[in-house]
Amino acid sequence: MLHIFKRLSTFENNSILSDLAIPELLSEKKKQIEQLLSCSEKWGKNINILCAQKRKNSEQFQKLIQEAERNGKE
Repeated sequence: MLHIFKRLSTFENNSILSDLAIPELLSEKKKQIEQLLSCSEKWGKNINILCAQKRKNSEQFQKLIQEAERNGKE
């Protein structure tokens, strides 16, 4: 996706090509790609948070199982 963004930036900087292609369309596409990249970053952060929470929950669950096993043997 970043590759497309760089190509659009290069395309916008070329005045002849920019005049032939509708500048408003290029600008809108650039905004959409920026929004997609931002959304992707947010989802990446959310995934990291969820993975950390899953690890924490797994550790807590394992501790509970170990405690239950120890209490059952006593």
